[in-house]
This record gives sequence, structure tokens and C-alpha cells, in this order.
Amino acid sequence: MADPEHPDLPPALTVQNISGGFSITSLFAYGRIVITDVELIGPSARITRAAPGTPLNIAPILKRLRSDSPDSRPKRFSLSIHTTVLRQGAMSYDVLSAANADP
Repeated sequence: MADPEHPDLPPALTVQNISGGFSITSLFAYGRIVITDVELIGPSARITRAAPGTPLNIAPILKRLRSDSPDSRPKRFSLSIHTTVLRQGAMSYDVLSAANADP
């Protein structure tokens, strides 16, 4: 997932392989699609911000995932992840305006 506002930066998230499962019972009995588990192999997350106090590069993604209304009616698509497995992953957080620290 690349940031369209900063195409010069590496993507915020890459995954080598993704798999998942869903509930057949929920699909046939209630007509709802329910995702029950996700496995990510080789995820690499790079979270950045331009300077202290500025939004994270993943802010647009988080905004799209957030519900705009407190409506509790059932939706046609329901995300209910019971198990998440991450294998061989890496994550970093950078403030791009900060100087690199010498070890």
C-alpha cells in the first residue's frame, strides 16, 4: 500500500503471502460474509510521519477503516477476525525530519 501523497516513499505495508478463512455457516444461514482468520507471511510495515505532531502515513487507511456512525445494524459484510498469524515480519517507525541516531 503506497501513500499517494508521497509516491517517493516506500509502501506503508507489503505482504509476501496472505490467506484467510470465512464462516460457511454465517454465509448460508444468515447471508452474511464473516472473515474468521487471517495469516500474513512476510509482512513489512513502515510507519512514518514527516515531523513530530504530523499525521502518520497510514492515517488515510485508518480513516477508511473507522465507522462514521455509531449505527449498530448488521452489515452485509462483517469483519470478525478470531485469529491472526504473522510470520517472518518486520515493522519500523520513522520520523522523517529527525536526524539518524548513531549507534
